[in-house]
Amino acid sequence: MAKVAPGGYNTYIPNTDATNHMVVEFSRNPQEFRMAEYSQYVPVDKNIGQYIEMNVEEAGRVMDDDGSDHYWADGAQRPSNAGRTEDFEFLLYRTRRREHGFNIGQEAADQAEWQVLAQNSRIQVQQAMTQRTTRAVSVMHTVAGYASGHSETAVTNITGVTGYLDVSTVTRSDIKRTFDFMADTIRQATLGAVKPSQLMVVVGPEWARKIAVCQEIRDYLQQMVKSDTYVTGNLGPHLNYGLPESLYDYKIVVEDAVKVTNKKGGTKATSYVWPGDKIVMCSRIGELVGTEGPSFSSFSTFLKEELSIEEKHDKDNRRHMGSVVDNEVTVHTSPLSSFIVTDTLT
Repeated sequence: MAKVAPGGYNTYIPNTDATNHMVVEFSRNPQEFRMAEYSQYVPVDKNIGQYIEMNVEEAGRVMDDDGSDHYWADGAQRPSNAGRTEDFEFLLYRTRRREHGFNIGQEAADQAEWQVLAQNSRIQVQQAMTQRTTRAVSVMHTVAGYASGHSETAVTNITGVTGYLDVSTVTRSDIKRTFDFMADTIRQATLGAVKPSQLMVVVGPEWARKIAVCQEIRDYLQQMVKSDTYVTGNLGPHLNYGLPESLYDYKIVVEDAVKVTNKKGGTKATSYVWPGDKIVMCSRIGELVGTEGPSFSSFSTFLKEELSIEEKHDKDNRRHMGSVVDNEVTVHTSPLSSFIVTDTLT
């Protein structure tokens, strides 16, 4: 480099002191991922185990309005009641352990202007949560996992719905008709055990944005008692991309996790984990952390080990080794309490 005269920009070695060691990063807090809102976490002791899926029929079986098939006349032999027990099935879950790690040289860590080890741990935690969400969404979008009659390939196949949801009007009310149809199907299938107030609709950002500006929803929002909070944007921790937290009394969850799909060094390619036109109605009954007992939660995430953060100083190779370990699986545990529509937008 050629020699120069002293000046305002060349008499010191640039570093991060002037910005108070500011670091620009976009790591997302694991607690901000929305997966826990629609999938119940179930801690387990073993990597592999079973859960019971009941048939959910016998408790509501009424063959005759007057109950004649249960009549027991005086002096007659008691009815045998053979074949009146509920059917069930043992189903298997199997967790898989995954490791998200990084290596940083000792000199790089010792001389870094920021907490490089802690930062990379946060990055790997976010990567683990993004992959966990991606796997869960894949399970939710597998139509074969739903009960018979609990899926539609197009919203226009639903009785009373006349067109795609993002062009619905107040007169058509196709969004409300769709939600109510899905909820009614679930309520009948679960013999009323799952109520509309316990259901939510999980959608993606594209769906939320398009629905938020359609005429049916614009009119709906104008009629809301607390429409002023919507206008001011004071809707709580999640703005739902223009939708309220609840729509027609159904909770709306916008799954907005983002994934990077290119290899490192390639042209950056990002996309939302949740495809645009699919919607899923499901239940997550009970607390965030469930048990291995009976449940009407549509999706359960069995957790053997959750986001264990480890760090090791490898003295022999003079490097720091970081690791985030996740051992889990998401299962469609209650197909009767869920419904999917795969084509809802224009």
